[in-house]
Amino acid sequence: MYAYCGFTKQMPKGCALNSITRQPAYQLLRACLPDDHAERCTAERYASLLSTKGGQSCVLDLGCGVGDTIDLFRAATPDLVWHGVDTESSPESALRTRQDGVFATFDGIHLPYDDAMFDMVYCCQVLEHVRDPDALMAEVARVLKPGGYLAGSVSYLEPYHSFSIFNFTPYGLHRVLDRADLTVQRAASWD
Repeated sequence: MYAYCGFTKQMPKGCALNSITRQPAYQLLRACLPDDHAERCTAERYASLLSTKGGQSCVLDLGCGVGDTIDLFRAATPDLVWHGVDTESSPESALRTRQDGVFATFDGIHLPYDDAMFDMVYCCQVLEHVRDPDALMAEVARVLKPGGYLAGSVSYLEPYHSFSIFNFTPYGLHRVLDRADLTVQRAASWD
């Protein structure tokens, strides 16, 4: 299973790149970092990963809020089966009015789905709200099909983002995903 990650901040200007590239944490991440530091990941790019798989795809939007990614994923893969899950107490999901998707609630850790059910779990700006990201990522690994993707982004140093409790660094996110046996293929700035 693979993870595509996006981060919302770039390396500070004037940062001493040579001292960074010699650090063990950088060496751990090097294989999944873009050669061009300005490369951006987009939600559309993640959705297009499914269109190359062939056959009907099944995606889970983890922390779906109002459920607007239905449109994004169905535009890329029209016959897609879309599921959205969020906590019952999410202020964003409380605003949901649409009913054209399969919506569920969960306790923030235990996903109410069968093993190996999804081709992709899409998780955009969610992990910073999770009290036990290691346990949740283990659940994500459980519900992903072999060869499936975890795609999305995390907030990094935003002054305000709903009920956010963590700010992940690339290394910190890599550690969480690694403990869930998810292999990071790409980490880049989110656009």
